[in-house]
Amino acid sequence: MAKRTGHTLPVVVEALLLLLFGNIINQSFVVLAPFIKDRFLLNAGELSYLPTAVYAGVILILLLSGIFIDRLGNRTAIKLSFLFMALGLAACVAASSYYVLLIGYFLIGLGYGSLPAATNSTVISAYRPSHYKKMGLKQTGIPVGVLFAIIFLPIIALDYGLVYAFIFMLVIAVLVFALMGHDRGKPKSESETDYLHELLSVLKNKTVYRISALSAFLFWAQQSVATYLVLFFIYNGFGIFAAEIALFALILGSIAGRNIWPSIGTRAFGSDKATSLSAVAAGSALLIIILAMLPGDFVVAIAISFILGIFIMGWSSIYNTIISESAGEGRVGVHSGVGFIILDAGIILGLPVSGFLIHAFSYRYTFDIIGVVLLIISAAIFVFGRDLAGSAAQRHAAINSNS
Repeated sequence: MAKRTGHTLPVVVEALLLLLFGNIINQSFVVLAPFIKDRFLLNAGELSYLPTAVYAGVILILLLSGIFIDRLGNRTAIKLSFLFMALGLAACVAASSYYVLLIGYFLIGLGYGSLPAATNSTVISAYRPSHYKKMGLKQTGIPVGVLFAIIFLPIIALDYGLVYAFIFMLVIAVLVFALMGHDRGKPKSESETDYLHELLSVLKNKTVYRISALSAFLFWAQQSVATYLVLFFIYNGFGIFAAEIALFALILGSIAGRNIWPSIGTRAFGSDKATSLSAVAAGSALLIIILAMLPGDFVVAIAISFILGIFIMGWSSIYNTIISESAGEGRVGVHSGVGFIILDAGIILGLPVSGFLIHAFSYRYTFDIIGVVLLIISAAIFVFGRDLAGSAAQRHAAINSNS
């Protein structure tokens, strides 16, 4: 029987919808980039400050994720997430300069930053110990949100103007904030000093920072492919419409990957989730290398993009489960927060490297480099990650036996 929230939706469905709405807002800078560039008369370098502002906000709030999630409660943390996103969107609506827009997107990142960890904690609490497949279903909200952003935001911006796209998202954020209830976190008597001690104790959990450091390369590869796929196909002679269809196929593949990898991993590798993660990395590497050698055939391009999406964006449900299982009861928020900080640092450091390689050499050379790096990371996860994930599973089993 499906676990339900205090209202009518099953917990996993509510978590999926929250991630969907959050990613429409959080990923809007990618979809609206051409409109923002024209509205504020930006060059490509200035436009790149938008993702920097978003991830700066994400990392800042993740440092305090334990307070916002484990202390305040999951639903209260989610409510605050959409409040900050609403404030950021209000700044974007009122923005008369690019600097105000950057502040708005910083606030959006600040709001979104704790949302994945809060939904992780919600699903784990509701479905433990049979939460593995639910985590994959919940993660589907991320690519579906991106698809909704790709479909609706450009239409609104084109027909009515950029400001109305921001107003549309502002209405979503305000409605979620208004409808989201509260819950009770840990007692207020527990001090911030205790939280800082808890935050530092995460460093003793090798699973969090080692698996996260290795997975940061997967996140870097994922974002590099998603960011440059359209330009790669245009460079190889495809029209803009065909290139956008390839991106759409990639996102559809990611939806499938987030749902099928928990089942495939369980059937193929049992409880050895690190080996599942290693297999995803190896498959992603080979497909990226194949993509780099892709002939100019539209059908082949769509097929490869879809299959690549299954792999390159299907790793997150496995990663989230490993991290959540490594945390003790009531500590999922702080452990997930530290893990996401490491992942986001990989994006901030890695995407400029991808851009430099493309500018200095070529798309094919860059994709080949990404593929080779992922093969190395796959081997590292297989060798070093199995013991770490195995220890996490043992802790998870011990928690269940004592509960």
